[in-house]
Amino acid sequence: MRDSDGADPPLNAARAGAHVDPAAPPPVPQEREDASIAPAPPSPEPGHGSFLFGAAVAAVTAAAAANAVLNAWIDPAPDFRFHAIFAGESWRDGAMAAPHPLWQWSINGLAALAGRGGDPSALHAAGALVLAAAAAARTVLFDRIFVLLARAAGGPAPTPAVRAAAALFLGIAAAAPNWWNFPRIGLGQFSANVWHNPTLALMSPFAAAAVLCALRGAAGAPRAWVWGGVWLGVSALAKPSAAVVILPVAAAATLLRRIALRDAIAFALPAAAAIAWIMVRIADHPLNKGVAFAPFLVWNYYTRLLGPGGEPLGPAHKIESLLVSYAFPAAAAVLLPRPERLRGWIFAAWAAVAAALLQLALLAERGGRWSHGNFLWGVYAATAFLFVVTCAQWAAACAAARGVAGWRHAALACAAAAHAAGGVIQFARALLGRDAQA
Repeated sequence: MRDSDGADPPLNAARAGAHVDPAAPPPVPQEREDASIAPAPPSPEPGHGSFLFGAAVAAVTAAAAANAVLNAWIDPAPDFRFHAIFAGESWRDGAMAAPHPLWQWSINGLAALAGRGGDPSALHAAGALVLAAAAAARTVLFDRIFVLLARAAGGPAPTPAVRAAAALFLGIAAAAPNWWNFPRIGLGQFSANVWHNPTLALMSPFAAAAVLCALRGAAGAPRAWVWGGVWLGVSALAKPSAAVVILPVAAAATLLRRIALRDAIAFALPAAAAIAWIMVRIADHPLNKGVAFAPFLVWNYYTRLLGPGGEPLGPAHKIESLLVSYAFPAAAAVLLPRPERLRGWIFAAWAAVAAALLQLALLAERGGRWSHGNFLWGVYAATAFLFVVTCAQWAAACAAARGVAGWRHAALACAAAAHAAGGVIQFARALLGRDAQA
């Protein structure tokens, strides 16, 4: 620290005639931290007990619970029904029918605790409980990431009202409504929220915990990388989709010397081991046909107008699907300043989306399962993280009151409102029994 004339405080004190203890140790020079990952100066830690934030968490949890009760219990939608069947198979004969054992273990365990192990109705009820808990956990973890990123940008901690608004937006946001397949705005567009797939919902809080640990690890907490690896490994057991997107980004950051090799290994090893174990377990299952190089096969299929039987009609809308999926973060990238401390995380979020889109564009499952579009899930996971980072970027810019005036605010608000409207439509279709993925 220096006084106004630029000299060190002890020298100024000596010049002023003040007593300076010669035996006192000299000031310890502070090492320069990398501005892109260093934490912001301490500010009062926001409490999670605020009424507004608690209400936002309750609202998101209630929405997930309503969707789960209707689609996983009372009248199971296709994905919920299929995954309950897989869990029943696992309970009866120990087989792993699909690459998401954590879902099977969770609902089988809850059903067994109720004395109804393997019973389809009990498995559906257990699924509803698991999904509600996962939604609450994801909301809280996204809030922690949002707060840390907003503070890392150099601004104050977001107020409870801002945090509540962000939690509600992140809990409902989806692709903006499209004009070629309305009101079907699910698969083919990329949303921060998906209501029809239970294993993605279970994966999300564990992936968010891994990202939160990576944030803390980048800020100088080395053990955070170990814990991040643990959570990423657990997320891979729920569904490998987030891990296969995060791992390439972590590898690139390691090559660019943004992550130490030791930390990168600790972060990546559990997820890599979990994925390898899953692939060995399902290698001989009849549903597993392997992966093929099939450029744009799945993406073209889901961005066309689909007929009543799922048959594609008309041309593909890949570029348009990107526009309605990323209007808000793209507008932020153009209109908002990119604080130096936040720049690396903005780049990482976009890199994760690019890695996921590349996998979707080039790969597909072999056989008839290619149309299931299982490489879409990684794009959804990356999109959710991009939306969190974009919200933090906007909050930091608003707090700093620079470069976000007038029409810029209006443009960002309109883009966010379009994503929120798309989310409301998609959620309503899920509750009404419409297949939200179509």
